[in-house]
Amino acid sequence: MNKTDHIKYWIDASKVDFKAMNNLFKSKDYVWSLFIGHLVIEKLIKAVAIKNGITTIPKIHDLRGWNNISCKSIIYYALFHPLNIYYI
Repeated sequence: MNKTDHIKYWIDASKVDFKAMNNLFKSKDYVWSLFIGHLVIEKLIKAVAIKNGITTIPKIHDLRGWNNISCKSIIYYALFHPLNIYYI
C-alpha cells in the first residue's frame, strides 16, 4: 500500500465510524457515540500523520502513547486546527 492508499484507508474508515457515531447520537446512546467519536478522531489523526511523513503508526488507541515528538505535533495540529483535516 502506498502513502495515498494509507491516507485514503484511514479517511474512509473514519467516515464509516462517523456515520455510526451520528446514528448512536440520534438514538440517544451518548456514551457509545462519544466512544466512536474518539475512534473517528484517532483515524483522522493517523491520516494526517501519514500525510506529514510519519511512516510507522503506533498500533495503540491511547493517543498519549505517541511518544515521538513529530507525532505529538501532528496530534496538536489535527486537534487545534480541525479544518486542516479536511485538506488532507
